[in-house]
Amino acid sequence: MITETDTKPWIKYHTEEDGSPLIQGSDAWKAAPTYNRLTYIRELDERGIENRRLSLWQCECGETTKAPRGRVVSGATKSCGCMARESKPSLAHGMKYTKEYNTWAAIKARCHNPKNKDFPKYGARGVVVCTEWRNSFESFWKCMGSAPTSKHQIDRINTLGNYEPGNCRWATAQEQCRNTVSACDWYIKGIHFETAKEAGVYFRVTEQTIHRWVKGYFDARRGTQSPPKASCMAVYRYPER
Repeated sequence: MITETDTKPWIKYHTEEDGSPLIQGSDAWKAAPTYNRLTYIRELDERGIENRRLSLWQCECGETTKAPRGRVVSGATKSCGCMARESKPSLAHGMKYTKEYNTWAAIKARCHNPKNKDFPKYGARGVVVCTEWRNSFESFWKCMGSAPTSKHQIDRINTLGNYEPGNCRWATAQEQCRNTVSACDWYIKGIHFETAKEAGVYFRVTEQTIHRWVKGYFDARRGTQSPPKASCMAVYRYPER
């Protein structure tokens, strides 16, 4: 003979010491079943969503809750809500809505979520977040600390490397522009500059002029081609990019 416990193994029955069913009042179920974490106590003269009659249940965590008997029996409601709370990651650090936490979430998404709009520039190129940081915001924050200002963003020192200790820093937009995959070291008339803009400021010319000195340019009006200046060159910082 198949019993209810055979078809619904998650049901446990409370019994007296002699094995007889535990009776909890005239309106209690004779077997006093427990479904998942909830033990039936009694019917209530209340109705909930969809006008369904509510029952009172005792949760294993010690709290009581109200729920329709059908939802509990079917397994749709398994606890007073404690199961859902336990399944959520711990945010004891209290920094969920901070710049640092959002930065941590963003680098994980761009490196490990193929649906992220920035994945082609990061994850698809082999850039990853180290396991230590990926699994723990606290580890990330311990290494990086707080951003100096709201304008600072996380930056990889070696743009071909990963997000990991020793290869990340908080940097301004200007500092990040100097450290892109296509970044060059500029050597103009024997002087080294990190950007063409810096060289332009030094020589009091436009950034476009620096590019012309390095690459040469075609004068459409005169129909002539000017060659690069021998004393000017740009070298890719990451030639293996």
